[in-house]
Amino acid sequence: MNLRGEVGVSETAAAQRLPRSAYRGALKGQGMGQGLTDRSWRRVRAVAPALAAALWIGAAVAAETAPAPGAGGGTGSAADPTARLPSGGSAWESWEITAHLDSGHRIASRFLVTNAGPGDRNGVAVGRVIGPDGRVHEFHNGRRRNRWELSDDRLRLDIGGSHLDLHGPAHRLRIDKRHVQIDLRYTPAGDGFSPSGVTPPGYRLDVIAVSAPMEGSLWLEGMDTPLAVHGQAAVTHRWAKRPERDLTLRRIEFFGRRDEDALYLIDLTAPDGDRKRWLGLWNGSELRFATTEFQLHLDGAAADRENSPYWVPGSLLLEGERVGGRIRIERTLAEANPLSALPGPIRFLLSLSMRPRRVWAESPFDVTLHTDPDSGRVRQVSGSGMVAFSFLDTIGRPETPAASGEELLDGVGVEPAQAIRQRFEGPDFARYEDLREDRQTDARSQRAQGGALERRAQQPSPAEVD
Repeated sequence: MNLRGEVGVSETAAAQRLPRSAYRGALKGQGMGQGLTDRSWRRVRAVAPALAAALWIGAAVAAETAPAPGAGGGTGSAADPTARLPSGGSAWESWEITAHLDSGHRIASRFLVTNAGPGDRNGVAVGRVIGPDGRVHEFHNGRRRNRWELSDDRLRLDIGGSHLDLHGPAHRLRIDKRHVQIDLRYTPAGDGFSPSGVTPPGYRLDVIAVSAPMEGSLWLEGMDTPLAVHGQAAVTHRWAKRPERDLTLRRIEFFGRRDEDALYLIDLTAPDGDRKRWLGLWNGSELRFATTEFQLHLDGAAADRENSPYWVPGSLLLEGERVGGRIRIERTLAEANPLSALPGPIRFLLSLSMRPRRVWAESPFDVTLHTDPDSGRVRQVSGSGMVAFSFLDTIGRPETPAASGEELLDGVGVEPAQAIRQRFEGPDFARYEDLREDRQTDARSQRAQGGALERRAQQPSPAEVD
């Protein structure tokens, strides 16, 4: 069946061969078909193509608009890692794998297919392994269209010594370079999720995995033998026909995990300054909570990046009716220019219109979610995660910080203010506490003055007493 709902010859034949039980089950799943006789079922099979189209269209629409759980989670569909290869001179597609290993190593890698620059479908793989001691080991490959391979089913990319196999159930990341050798397998749980309404029109995001179990081996220059490792992997897939710089100025992504709970947060800033965000909580393979109805305040500046032209805040503060918490930017793990791995001609052309930068930071977090307001159920998730900042151009700290304590007070009632204070203890909120107390003192003073003036106005003057 095509996108217009038309049924092809092969689908018609397949539908007519379906057993009666298949139609009975499908109709009952749609709330129909109860009480039909055998003769009626034969008539159903006679109109198999139309019935199949109706059922398949309904299933497709339901899958595409399935609501995400939680308040204001929006709609979305199941994620799909298959390469889309969008057409157009500026089209691109990427897969990003972020891993946290029990050895203390972090891995951030990206596979990119881009039509930008000379030719089309240029393949790029770039990544870095961040050691427990902070040392960064980089790897990258860049190939023109005819010098890298994509499998016929578009689920395996081989770009020089960098390989990504997305066939299930276990995906495989393999890097075979002189200074870095990685062979890791991770198993996404469930179908992932693709939230709608968060990315700009024409920009698709698939969250393939947030905390998939990972195992395999890692060897870095200086090691005697490969190291057997275990850990967790977060994987996203995105694509668009327009240049990314025309769609986003900055992308902030957070991956955090504690036991069976895993968090994914994305915040996109458009070139015109408009921001959209989405937060999802997974428990095992199930998306348990999702919302777009919260504010993400960017507070202060990271201590080790005070003078950088690419502003990284000191904290991400989540504030909403059902969301509250803090993600602290503890230290920068790595920084890179994404253009560095591109073939020379492509790198030169792109550098004329953009100055991108990527920054990864270690980020302890403490987030509280009111997952079920009717029952008062609250889930608190805290632990350590990683934030990735993707800049398409320089962006400095605003003169008036977007997450100032004064702004945090605006529109915050007594209950939310108390909740925020309970969630965020520590010196970083001294300014917030001072402002809140000053405002409450001013309000009490104004009410007292107003009451005194009102009483004074109601008292008779001495002339009236006489």
